[in-house]
Amino acid sequence: MDTTYRQDIEINEFDLLDEWERQPGLYIKWAERAARAEKIGLSLGKQRKIKQSELYKKYRKQFVDNSEKFTDMMLDAHVRSDQEYKDITNEWINAEEEAQILADVKWAFQQRKSSLEQIQDGIKSGLFSAPQEKKEKKLEAQKGLRESLKNKRRRE
Repeated sequence: MDTTYRQDIEINEFDLLDEWERQPGLYIKWAERAARAEKIGLSLGKQRKIKQSELYKKYRKQFVDNSEKFTDMMLDAHVRSDQEYKDITNEWINAEEEAQILADVKWAFQQRKSSLEQIQDGIKSGLFSAPQEKKEKKLEAQKGLRESLKNKRRRE
């Protein structure tokens, strides 16, 4: 099953050893995706420029063949309003957005590594309680909540 970056970025503080083992693989997974997304964006940018050149040539020929006078602004307006140009421009914009998001995700995994280090250092120095203690306290709190709800129901 493929996971999202939001799922992969989460840290299971109850299994830090597993998190440390997964970290390099997760980083490279998202770095590769970022590189592929950047490549797609560059490719679409190139295709967009080629399409733009083709359309300039097409519309310039149309104006000349019809013996119409035209300006660069008129030619530019025809190219920019052409549906093929709009479509490739939208694809390129979406690809650039995806590439930027994935580039940021790649760096988020650097931050994840720093977070793992801080959690580990905090546990070693006694700043944080060990994850098991937190889990036990959470279970105690849940048990107390259940009991208070039972008592409340009995009174009703």
